[in-house]
Amino acid sequence: QKEWVVLGHPFSTRLSHVYNPEAEQSFEFLLFLDCCWQLLSQFPSSFQFTETYLTSLWDSTHITIFDTFLFDCERDRTLAENVSYD
Repeated sequence: QKEWVVLGHPFSTRLSHVYNPEAEQSFEFLLFLDCCWQLLSQFPSSFQFTETYLTSLWDSTHITIFDTFLFDCERDRTLAENVSYD
């Protein structure tokens, strides 16, 4: 999480969770997950995570149950948490 979320990877922009005609769609996080899966398939005993974990991460980027991959930065996440719906 610290490598992608805390350092401010623009998930919302890159994964098109929010429509923006000027957004630069790029699936580099998903490509990274695919690369990890390929390596895990070749060297299963060399990693401390499983295929199930990678699949859960992949699903979490598409199904917006958790807010981990919904925002572009920590500031956006904090602002969304503080919104009141009066």
